[in-house]
Amino acid sequence: MEIRKPRIEEAERIVALQIDTSRRVNGKDYPPEVIEAWVAHRRVDHMQWLINNGQCLVCVNGSDLLGVGIIRDNEIRGLFVSPDHQSRGVGSALLDRMESLARAVGLISMRTDLTVTAIGFYKSKGYEEIERKQQTIGHGQTLAVVSRIKKLSPLVAQ
Repeated sequence: MEIRKPRIEEAERIVALQIDTSRRVNGKDYPPEVIEAWVAHRRVDHMQWLINNGQCLVCVNGSDLLGVGIIRDNEIRGLFVSPDHQSRGVGSALLDRMESLARAVGLISMRTDLTVTAIGFYKSKGYEEIERKQQTIGHGQTLAVVSRIKKLSPLVAQ
């Protein structure tokens, strides 16, 4: 398993992974009309922009795409793990790397607005709940999200 910056030509596969994960994993906690409104915003051109601007990481095993993490400053904008690779350390590895990158540039906390599906994962990683809210996602739909924050321990020189 390797964590690295994605290549621009991987954008389509990354978007497909996000959509598949949203439907198969988050679809257990949200109705289909909410999931479809949410995935309607996943676009290859936007993913290419994120890749070009250094805001993504991928987890791969050979040619298999296992997960993607999207980060902007101290905010986790997305963490998606392939439904076929859930609970195998992929999400933890991506989150650890995103936190390390944040520490390396002197950030003292990370925050995220996450789906109810991911509450247990982020809680186990030390993220504390700030608030619950409804996020407008378009097509007349809202997505129930939970804002969480984690104070980062300082980067320790080795």
